[in-house]
Amino acid sequence: GLNSPFGELKLKLLANQNEDDWSIVNIDDQYINKKIKAISRRQNQLPEFIKFGLEPEDDTNIFYKDNYIYYQIERSKGKINIENTPLKGKHNISNIMASIAPAILMNINEKNIEKSIKNFKPLDHRLEYLGYINNIRCFNDSKSTNPDATMVAINDFGKEITLIMGGKDKDMDFSELISVLNKKVKNLILIGETAPRIYNQVIGSSYDYKIYKCSTLEAAVKKGFKVAGPGEVLMLSPACASMDMFKDYKERGNRFKSLVISEKIRYHGKNK
Repeated sequence: GLNSPFGELKLKLLANQNEDDWSIVNIDDQYINKKIKAISRRQNQLPEFIKFGLEPEDDTNIFYKDNYIYYQIERSKGKINIENTPLKGKHNISNIMASIAPAILMNINEKNIEKSIKNFKPLDHRLEYLGYINNIRCFNDSKSTNPDATMVAINDFGKEITLIMGGKDKDMDFSELISVLNKKVKNLILIGETAPRIYNQVIGSSYDYKIYKCSTLEAAVKKGFKVAGPGEVLMLSPACASMDMFKDYKERGNRFKSLVISEKIRYHGKNK
């Protein structure tokens, strides 16, 4: 993050900017916010700051509300519809806001920006939306190989997730993640080497959901479709590496995708 030596180096770029330059900053990041205010007090030559955020302040240039991103940059003012973007989660809304700023500065029109956002294909295995399958929204987040990544993945959902989690045991700390699970999860399906350790930590917490242990990903997906309710979410977000059961996270994610598709075919075959 920017709260690091690397972050300090990045902020030094501002020293080489002047009033003819722009700097696009995320004001939701309190560290950046404080630093920008401090730099503004002590530096004579400053770029024009374009501020974006999910929690806007009075001088915020770009903010999000009800599926629209609103902007006011120099003389340009308008809104961009992002309702149909395949990019899910607040972190991705922040990324979209950051990318809209230079597009507006380069005079790219709103319709082209909306089209690019709608047609953007996210990276495989990063909260990858697989579709509405058997009345369940399915997500492949196999790239989440640590607890922090899984926390980010589930944080923007309601208490509606049937989560498949677990994998290679690298002695990671799951305590912070479990407090988030307790707010977001309806069913927890554990796989892999970490399953017993995660299970023991969860049952020692204030949880209110069912926990299942499965020996294979195949069994976990079948169980997931069985216990998830209509309109709810089935997600693979392991919070662990994959090497106990798979070559890498890509193989794990691709296997999950093929299992979900097989379940879709089986379901539609049964309901013809």
